[in-house]
Amino acid sequence: MATQFEQETTTSTLEAAEIQIKPLLEQFDILFPEGKITDDEGMNFCATVLSDGRGWLAEQDAARTSLVKPLNDHVKWINAQFKEKTGPVSAIVAQASRMMGKRQQELEAEAEAENKRLQAEAEQQTESSPIPEAIAPIQQAPAKQVQTESGGKVSFKEVWKHEVLDVTKLPKTLKVAGTTFTLIKADDVVIRKLVNLGCREIKGCRIFAVKEPVRS
Repeated sequence: MATQFEQETTTSTLEAAEIQIKPLLEQFDILFPEGKITDDEGMNFCATVLSDGRGWLAEQDAARTSLVKPLNDHVKWINAQFKEKTGPVSAIVAQASRMMGKRQQELEAEAEAENKRLQAEAEQQTESSPIPEAIAPIQQAPAKQVQTESGGKVSFKEVWKHEVLDVTKLPKTLKVAGTTFTLIKADDVVIRKLVNLGCREIKGCRIFAVKEPVRS
């Protein structure tokens, strides 16, 4: 926002320039109402318009520059001051961002290398260790019946379920009743089959019994 002094200076400069050029504008409108030259007088006057008009425009541009230059210089000075003071902070912000990105890449590489090492150790241990023998299949307990108030009967049977707690602790293979099962990953289908066959303990898993109603 310009100061009051700057506004007053600009206004007075433009008003004086307008008074100076006003006769030329008025005469031009009188001589060329249709916007075309019809005689030598018109040609001569247009030559005067080119000369005087261009001179007047140059004077106004110089006046504008004299008013604007101090403002532009002040803006440049302000920008330079802020750049000088904020430069060090901008530099460390950029450096911190680069360092964090590099460290993140290093951590990811270290984690990947550790996973490969653990996987190699597990595979080596599996190859050198005998396949564990799981518990032999057991007979399921018969369902217990309960009489309801409406005369119906509800049977409760024991159902064994499982929950994988730690994938890294799951055995690679497990033998049940002479059959070897492969557990490359936490495969619910394979684990459920092992539990149904009687497995009650698998490393990395929690195996538990629940009572489920069966209406008869």
